[in-house]
Amino acid sequence: MELAITIVVTAVAAVLLAPSIRKAPAAWYAGAVAVCVICAYLMLHPMPYQVLRAFAFAVQKCYVAFGLFAVVMFVGAAPKTSVFFHRVMPARAELSIVATLLSGGHIVLYTMNYLSTGSALFSTPKMLVPFAMSVIAAVVLVVLFATSFKRVRVTMPFNRWKFIQRFAYLFFALIIVHALLFLGPSALNGSVHAATNLAVYVLVGAAYAVARIARYMSDRKKASKPETLEDLCR
Repeated sequence: MELAITIVVTAVAAVLLAPSIRKAPAAWYAGAVAVCVICAYLMLHPMPYQVLRAFAFAVQKCYVAFGLFAVVMFVGAAPKTSVFFHRVMPARAELSIVATLLSGGHIVLYTMNYLSTGSALFSTPKMLVPFAMSVIAAVVLVVLFATSFKRVRVTMPFNRWKFIQRFAYLFFALIIVHALLFLGPSALNGSVHAATNLAVYVLVGAAYAVARIARYMSDRKKASKPETLEDLCR
């Protein structure tokens, strides 16, 4: 259940801290890099402090990053009149950058681990397919990360930037597929821990799909709704 708990805590923290992240993004980016490096070190050199180990595990396994990515995605599907939307939406780009930085350690260490297997990686479909999917997800993430910075965004035509950012849907879907590929075998072999985490990933993905479709239908309904006399007089 640590994944579910981490997602909830991360989501609450993101909502509470969104204005602060928006005001001083550079400080949060530096902090995210520092946390990523420290947690990677703690995973390679375990310490006896249980709290630190648990935190390092949550960061290194991308639980915290996934929680932030979930907030970034869900705010795009939230009603525009909601408190959640108004509080988080202005800091959406900054939150996505922090999430990407926090996932850096996970990507680097696991890539090194895969490459260390040598030729076995490319001769075994069981290893090659998850690795290939991970590479695709990482490439999409890097593109989204680069175009999330305001300095980059303002140099691009809006339509092109919007087109690129739509790949966020693909990336979020790839995260769920990534979880299925890596946790599925263990879950099928009877691992309760893997099955529980897999269920959390699938539930979050399904909840987002429902929320996004609901938002799309709501926007279409409002767009097709005839203007009232009050609207025409504005």
